[in-house]
Amino acid sequence: MYYWTLNKKTNEAGISTSIKKLAGSFKIESEQLYYHFSRKKLKEFENDKIRIVKVYL
Repeated sequence: MYYWTLNKKTNEAGISTSIKKLAGSFKIESEQLYYHFSRKKLKEFENDKIRIVKVYL
């Protein structure tokens, strides 16, 4: 599974394959992302800095 990202400050899009790498690059706690994508089974996460969409290719 992949995570499509959109940096809202720079309007730059990207793709990541790991929640840990994603959390590190955007300075978000990985537990917060695991909570949204694994426990709550959500497909999207958004805050004031970034938008993340879980995609299957």
